[in-house]
Amino acid sequence: MTWLRALSLLALLAVAGPAAAQAVSLSVLAANPVRYDHRTVTVTGTVGLVEGAGGSWSFTLIDGGVSIRVLATGGLRARTGDRVEVEGLFKLVGTQLEAFRVTPR
Repeated sequence: MTWLRALSLLALLAVAGPAAAQAVSLSVLAANPVRYDHRTVTVTGTVGLVEGAGGSWSFTLIDGGVSIRVLATGGLRARTGDRVEVEGLFKLVGTQLEAFRVTPR
């Protein structure tokens, strides 16, 4: 019966999804990038340069003189100058955020 419990626990962990996002400012993220590497974070800022077409987009998110590259898929509704909140996975390599969600503020 122990193997059945272990299997049930693994199944539960598999459907639980990513960990809750930690709200963090871009300045804190930039000052402590190793701390947030491969963690789910939520940041807020202003959309800068937007690049891409079709289903893949990237844009610069700016706040307080600090910027980060955001990679997004799907229909991006944000435009240059829009204030947005981004939830995604921060990656130290490339100093970028892979967005799960981009929400106008």
